[in-house]
Amino acid sequence: MSRRFVSGVIREYKKIENQHRRENDRLQKERYHASQHEHAELNTMNLIDTYNNYNNLVETLYSKGNLFSFELYKKSYKQEKFVSKLPKPKKEQVEFEEPKLNRVPSETVLEKFFPKLKVKRLRIEKYNDESIHNVDLRNKEKEDKVFDKYNHDIEVYKEKLEVERSKFKKKELQRSNEVNQHNLDIENWKIRFHRGEKTSVIRFVEEIIELYRFGLTFILEYNKDFNKVKKKFNISVYLKSRNDIFSVGGYKYYKTKREILPVRMKITEMNERLKKLLIQLSVSFSYIVFANDGEVINEISIDFYSENVCLSSTSIDFLNYQNYEICTMHGVNSYVTNHMRVFKQYSKSVVKFMSK
Repeated sequence: MSRRFVSGVIREYKKIENQHRRENDRLQKERYHASQHEHAELNTMNLIDTYNNYNNLVETLYSKGNLFSFELYKKSYKQEKFVSKLPKPKKEQVEFEEPKLNRVPSETVLEKFFPKLKVKRLRIEKYNDESIHNVDLRNKEKEDKVFDKYNHDIEVYKEKLEVERSKFKKKELQRSNEVNQHNLDIENWKIRFHRGEKTSVIRFVEEIIELYRFGLTFILEYNKDFNKVKKKFNISVYLKSRNDIFSVGGYKYYKTKREILPVRMKITEMNERLKKLLIQLSVSFSYIVFANDGEVINEISIDFYSENVCLSSTSIDFLNYQNYEICTMHGVNSYVTNHMRVFKQYSKSVVKFMSK
């Protein structure tokens, strides 16, 4: 086989190998681009879901029902059972001593003939009796010593137990007093609320907002005020800028940059979404208050601000609130039409929010 032939085979093999490599690289790039497109579409769908949730705030809150009750804020007191952590003393085991006895010879007739045998036997018996007696004394002394120590430990244990029980009773009494004082404060809050005292009414609304957990990150803070005479509650809600809430309209993957980048939302769409959001927020705030009270607060005024500019001003009274169904939003748009005004493009004069 000639060298020229072998070289030709090798060149052809490398050529085929390079073609396969290029094809694999192309397929990998296509798969990568496809996966990035899917990620971009998924991010866009998640973003749209978030925006759609803004349009369903009222229905979401309605599904939660009436959450507020003064009784829910009260605590119940249940006395705990006293359980001591002190180890109870245990009586030590006494190691009794056994006497060491010598074997006593049996009494026999030979003792009559050999008196020394009797003397030896009696001497051994006397030794054994003394040994038993001495051992008994030592064992009794050990037992008394162990018993005295046990009695002393029991007395110390009782003293410590009494101290621990006293601390427990004191702690339980303090806990009981705290629960009673807390419940008394809640009851006083309830009484002051029904009297229409400003601080109690504001606290009521703050708790309502916390209970329903809006969970909207674009709300920065609230300012609240209550007019007792008019029974009117004023809420000023400060939002992030419009661009921070609705700046992104979706996500797109750019092959040339090999990056997923946000797509800016159009100004017209941004304004429209903001208007719908302000409607939802206005009705939501009125709902969570009126759904839990319709006596102390008869009217709610809600102003929304962003970057020190008023976006909308809404006034809703309890009588008109009862005239529309929150769950289906029937009547909401027409009601807000007549009672809600929104600043157009932040700087121009107040205009009607929607046309009938």
